Amino acid sequence: MEKRRINRCHLAAFYDQLRREERERSTIEKYCRDVKQFAVWLCEGKVKAGAVTKEAVSRWKEHLRGQGYKPETINGKLSALNKFLSCVGWTECRVKYLKI
Repeated sequence: MEKRRINRCHLAAFYDQLRREERERSTIEKYCRDVKQFAVWLCEGKVKAGAVTKEAVSRWKEHLRGQGYKPETINGKLSALNKFLSCVGWTECRVKYLKI
């Protein structure tokens, strides 16, 4: 199985997609910032080999809860990450939002 890693090409493609969708600049910046936050968390060794998996995304969601983020904030970050995962074709790694 291929080890999925977030790289600059993925981030550039995501940025371009958001621009093509005519998203607001602030939205693009927030979505990219949230995806980078996830990528940094992965690189810190919180999951095996820093690979993007559904398990890793679920663990990040739980990590955010443990950090005291509000459910609305967590769902916003998950929205950005789920959109990114769709953009790069890793749809099986997407997770559900928190119930509010």
